[in-house]
Amino acid sequence: MQSTQNERINQITSSTLIVGVDIAKFKHVARAQDYRGVEFGKPIAFENNREGFEYFVSWFKGLGAEQGFQDVIVGLLHGICTDYRFSERNWGNARNILFYKRRE
Repeated sequence: MQSTQNERINQITSSTLIVGVDIAKFKHVARAQDYRGVEFGKPIAFENNREGFEYFVSWFKGLGAEQGFQDVIVGLLHGICTDYRFSERNWGNARNILFYKRRE
């Protein structure tokens, strides 16, 4: 999905849980916040495998349900020299999760 920065920003509302993920080779780190930057839960680390992704999805879905969020946007931060295989296309499409990638 091609969109401008303003279009992406306009998709974030008070009912949106924003999840940021720092991608690494073996373990990724995620944290969740609302549109004001208020953090929910503690950041988590999860492995780059099926079990890790299942844990990640259940973590942010649980936070979203607990806090009453209706939407989730996941942002991925890749390092300049990284091209690790975070399989967001398979996970996001199957679960109606919107992913955005950004390189440092």
